[in-house]
Amino acid sequence: MKYLLTLSLLTLIGCGGEPQQNDMTATIGEVRALSADDNLTDIEKNGFVDICQALDAQKDYLDQFIVNTNKTIQLSAGVANCGQTTPTFSTLNEKVTSSGGELSMTGAPFKDVLTTNSALIKEFCAKTIADASQQLARGFSVGSRARWFSVYKGQDEKCNGPNGSKDEMCIKMETGVKNTENANSYIIQDVEVFKVSIKTNEDKYGMVVDRTLATSVTCSQKGDKYYKGQRFVQYNL
Repeated sequence: MKYLLTLSLLTLIGCGGEPQQNDMTATIGEVRALSADDNLTDIEKNGFVDICQALDAQKDYLDQFIVNTNKTIQLSAGVANCGQTTPTFSTLNEKVTSSGGELSMTGAPFKDVLTTNSALIKEFCAKTIADASQQLARGFSVGSRARWFSVYKGQDEKCNGPNGSKDEMCIKMETGVKNTENANSYIIQDVEVFKVSIKTNEDKYGMVVDRTLATSVTCSQKGDKYYKGQRFVQYNL
């Protein structure tokens, strides 16, 4: 395998293969308002059900075989600082700890392990699993920020692409900060993508196999982005 970072996307590319995700930074800098009419589609809500059920199964697996046995998981992780076009990748072997029902790692770029208890998606999981037919707003405010969620099937061009794996699904989370020039809108600063394995009967069922963040928050030069990403490699059992 080899890793490349384009100016617009940190993405995993298989040898001789196609990029697994399209440009995830296109909306950074976009001005956007929350809309009462902007709801998740039925496909997205059912996708959340599949993802949340998979995350629950993965948490059980991690608790039993990693946390309780003091084993590790292997990740390939990389970071590109503002203005850089080539990331530095390294292999990490991370212990997973449990506290208050949430899982975390100490040395990975993303220290939190996504579960249905994670604040980011807890409400989405609870509501869609209880009743996926109810309306669910795509975006909501969190203090001076707002977040928007989208869910894509594995072969959607915004996840793995039409020739990619259908055994994964993607959650895209866009975060905006309050627009000082228009109190009713926000400026998108962060885009984060979680790619979750939904293939049952595999030990990585429910694992976030790829996670990538692009942000302009930490960059002083306009147009620059900071990227970080990590990919699940294996369990060290």
